[in-house]
Amino acid sequence: MQRFPTQNAPEAVQTEVAETEVAVEADADAAEPTPTLPDPLPPALVEPDASGRAVACAANSLRLPLSIDGQPVTVASHITSSGDSLYIVADGGLYRMARRAADAGVPQWQAVLAPGQDVAGRTVQEISGVDATRSGVIVALDKAGHIYRYDPGMDAATLSYRAEPSDDSEANNQFVALTTDFGGRAAVLDPLYGALWAPTGLQALETTASALSLSEAIDVASSGSLFYALLRDGSLTAQTTAYGAAEWAPPPEGDALLLSVFVSPHLGPDAVFVVDALNRTVSGRRAEDGEPVAQYALDFEGMGLLRDATFGGGRLYGVADGELFVFPGPAGDTPPEPCPEPDPPPPTLYGVDVLAATKGWAYPIEGGNLPDWAGLYPGAIRLYRMGVHRGMDVYHWDAPDGFDNGYPVIAPAGGTVERVTLGYEEITRREFDRLTTEAVTAGYTPADSLERFAGRQVWLDHGGGVRSAYLHLENIPRGIVTGAFVEPGTVIGTVGVSGTEGEARPGSAAAHLHAEIWLGEHYIGEYLSLPETMWWFEQIFGPAIDAANGEDEDATPDPEELDATG
Repeated sequence: MQRFPTQNAPEAVQTEVAETEVAVEADADAAEPTPTLPDPLPPALVEPDASGRAVACAANSLRLPLSIDGQPVTVASHITSSGDSLYIVADGGLYRMARRAADAGVPQWQAVLAPGQDVAGRTVQEISGVDATRSGVIVALDKAGHIYRYDPGMDAATLSYRAEPSDDSEANNQFVALTTDFGGRAAVLDPLYGALWAPTGLQALETTASALSLSEAIDVASSGSLFYALLRDGSLTAQTTAYGAAEWAPPPEGDALLLSVFVSPHLGPDAVFVVDALNRTVSGRRAEDGEPVAQYALDFEGMGLLRDATFGGGRLYGVADGELFVFPGPAGDTPPEPCPEPDPPPPTLYGVDVLAATKGWAYPIEGGNLPDWAGLYPGAIRLYRMGVHRGMDVYHWDAPDGFDNGYPVIAPAGGTVERVTLGYEEITRREFDRLTTEAVTAGYTPADSLERFAGRQVWLDHGGGVRSAYLHLENIPRGIVTGAFVEPGTVIGTVGVSGTEGEARPGSAAAHLHAEIWLGEHYIGEYLSLPETMWWFEQIFGPAIDAANGEDEDATPDPEELDATG
């Protein structure tokens, strides 16, 4: 990884989509909350100059803050265009917005899939991917692994694939992205198995494609019969056969954070575009030969990470933090001023300068490494309890020799003990089975069950809204009590299996540390893609790990040791 330099239902069952309207207010003082929309604007996308680049800035674009029920959106993570609508993933929900509303700068949107909504007997978790078929049907993936289809004509959502815990190997699927193929089928990316899966029934999957390179993939798009995979190093591969892929485009030079790949025909033939969140660029190559064709750079003061983009109706739409960007905006009476040379601002998350707030942090397992697998990070699937992971798990393959029950966990920075488990009672096999059965039946993990699964825990308040939490501990030192201040490097507990199946059934799951970082009311990973979450953990802990251990070594997890943990 690169681092930013620090300064259960029948298959055809449908459910009506929630009617809640969510307003995106360009002017908080506007008298009309739902203004009348003007006629659609003509296509006006500025073509790149001789260098192949076009710049969007305040002089020629719209910058629209998004809100849900009057509250500002925290993270808009995905966007796609279909017909005359935009589909935006914001704060874990999927929303539909008329393109002409966005173009006019007075948009409204409505919920298509909202977290907690019941669709055919399954609770919608955070939406983590969205794409549109050629026929206009919208396909969405949530962080529990469920796949939904939304028909705009019927204004109804259907459950296309229902993820369920299972005793076979598919229980460990870790879906990180989704696309649709030429025939309109969903294809979900699973790096653990280096495969693209397609649902063939409500509880059935088949392999669409597989390749060793897909184990390093973070996003995928399709054009014709080909799938284009974006790898963690920023390079692209083309899936040329069902079981083979070829290198297609090299990784970018310099610091970059590529999070998204999509295909657009707006320049004529299909072009494959990648979104660089860190540099706020959208760069395209011709699908037929990989030649660069265009780059769009977004340059706005204080702009968040550019997480995704799409083209539609002659315009570019991008999402960053809680904002929607439209390029170009409505034409004025006079030509806009030229945009300055782009100067991307430092990245922030949930409104916090994370790099400054965590500068100098130590890794909580001395001599350990960051996990290499996405399934060990916040936002990963936890099917045994029909939930979503909130922390980073460190197992023995990412830790020094001797890592096991009783290995010390240290405070990464100074802080006050906010919370500590006292009088803990071990979770029994009967209780564990009851709680997991209840979660599977409910379709999500109830809050009290999630607390029980956490086991012994210690929470530290580092100030400025930054907190960290350490779960599944075996023991907690006597001096670690609520209100006590701990210095960096203080042992705050020891690694264990408390709250996990490893405690309920000794020997069934390996000891590990589950560590969470919270910024205000959000854990790092909430509303984010798994690749971005991994990048943030690399920014926070990478410098200390490099200083202590040198470069990270690849390690391959054993899926058998991961069941019912975390």
